[in-house]
Amino acid sequence: MTIDGSNPADPTADDNLYSTAISVTKSGTKIKAKAFKNGMTASAVASATYTIKPSKPTITAAGATVTITAGDGCEIYYTTDNSEPTASSSHYTGSLNLNTSCSIKARAYDAYNNASEVSQYNFVYWPLEPKNINSKHFVKVTDVSTLENGDAILIVCESGNAAMSTTQNTNNRGQESVTITNYTIDSPSSDVQKLVLMKIGNYFYFYAGTGYLYAASSNSNYLKTETTPDDKNNAKASITISEGNATITFQGDNTRNVLKHNGTSSLFSCYSSSSDQDAIQIYKEIPVEPSDPVVSGSSITLTTSANMAGWRTYNNNTSNKYAVDGTTKVYYVSGTADSKVTLTEISGGVPANTIVILHQTNGSNTMTLTKDDDATAVTPGSNELQVTTTTTDLSAGVYRLGYKSGEGKGIGFYKYANASAPAGIIYLTSINAAHEFLGLDFDGETTGVNEVTNTNLTNNTNDFYNLAGQRVGKPTKGLYIVNGRKVIIK
Repeated sequence: MTIDGSNPADPTADDNLYSTAISVTKSGTKIKAKAFKNGMTASAVASATYTIKPSKPTITAAGATVTITAGDGCEIYYTTDNSEPTASSSHYTGSLNLNTSCSIKARAYDAYNNASEVSQYNFVYWPLEPKNINSKHFVKVTDVSTLENGDAILIVCESGNAAMSTTQNTNNRGQESVTITNYTIDSPSSDVQKLVLMKIGNYFYFYAGTGYLYAASSNSNYLKTETTPDDKNNAKASITISEGNATITFQGDNTRNVLKHNGTSSLFSCYSSSSDQDAIQIYKEIPVEPSDPVVSGSSITLTTSANMAGWRTYNNNTSNKYAVDGTTKVYYVSGTADSKVTLTEISGGVPANTIVILHQTNGSNTMTLTKDDDATAVTPGSNELQVTTTTTDLSAGVYRLGYKSGEGKGIGFYKYANASAPAGIIYLTSINAAHEFLGLDFDGETTGVNEVTNTNLTNNTNDFYNLAGQRVGKPTKGLYIVNGRKVIIK
C-alpha cells in the first residue's frame, strides 16, 4: 500500500506492508492498496481519498460584539469583506467589536491544518442611536426618501385607527387604538410600538427594542421578532409608498412576507402580496410644534422645549408691534444657502405682520412680548420665513426649526416630512432639498468673528452657547454664540 498517491509495486522488503490500522491526519490523503498472494496474479489497485474537516465555526452577535467559536484545538481565521477566509486571513483571537455592517466569513483549522467549511453571518451594525426626539408627535410619511436611519416610526392602519402594539403574540403583533387628526398622531399610549428604523442602502430593519421584526413563514401568516437579523435576510425589508400607503416587503426565503393589517383579527402580520388585508401607513416622529402663545392683557408669553435652548419661531400676524426684554433676540431669515440659513437681527422688538425667530439668550425657556406701539422694530424687506394659512402639503423639501442630537446636528432647520400640515406651520424653502439639516449663521459674522481672549473671558458676564444652542458653563477654546453674536475663544 502507499499513502502518497503512487501505485503499489510488487512487494519487496521495503514496501509498506499493511498490518494494522493506518492513522490519517491530513485531508486529501490518497491511499492505494494492492493485494498479493504467491502463485496468483496481483489484484487491481484499490484507492480512497480521505477528507478530514473540523466542524465549521459558530458566529453569534450581541449588539456590536461578534463572537466566533470552533472545536477544541482549532484556530479560526475570518474575513469581513465577503472574501473566502484562508489561513492567511485575519486570525481570530477574541471578540470583535465592529462598527459597520458586513458579511463575516470564518473557517476553522485543526492542528494538522485541515480546514472546515465556511460559516457566514450577515452582521447588521446599528450605526446611529435612535434620534431621541421624544416629542410623541408623529406625522404621516408619503415619501420613502424622507425615512432615515434612526427614525422612530409607528406602523399604522388608518382605516382601523390602529397602530402596531408592543405585544408580540406567538405568531403576530397585536394592535392598539390611536387617534389620527390631520395625518398626525400625538402621545400614543405606551402600548403602541415605537419602532426604530435602521437603514442600510435601500433596505430597512425595524428594531422593536428587544429585536427585529421579520417574516417567519411561507405557509402561514407569521410576523415574529428575532434578537438579531438572521443570515437569510428575513428581517431585511424594502419599503415603497404609493398614495400614502406603505408596502413593507421582507426579503429572504419566506414568501408570506408583506406586512399588513388584519382588521377581522385585530392584528398585524405577514401575508402574500395578493392577500386581501388592510393597507398600512408609516408615521414618523418629528419635533413637536411650539406651544401656543399665552395672551394676558397686552403681553404674550411664549415657551420653548428644553432641548431648543430658548429658540422658537413666532408669527406676529397682527398690526401690533411688540417690545422684548434685553435677553430676547429677534431675527429674520435673510438668506438660505446650500447648507445654512442666515439670521439677521431685528432691533427694537417684533415688527407687525412679520414671521420671526426668537431666542431667549439667558437660558430660560420662557419669553415675554409686550405690546408697544412706539417700538422701533422695522419690517424686514426679504424675509424668507413662511407660514401655512390652511392645511397644506409640505412634503416636498421644506424645512422647520427644530433640534436633533448627534454630531453635526443641534438646533437648526430640518426637512419636514409631513404630507399634510395644518395652518400655522412656519417653514422655509431650501435651494437644495437634499440636505436634512440647515445650520444657523448670523449676518455680519460669516467673514469676521468677534474675538474673546482668555484675558477678558473672566470679565465677561454674558452667557456662552455652543453652535447647537446649548449653554456652556465653562467655555474653552472654540466658537460660541454670546448675546446673539459669534465669538471665538483663543
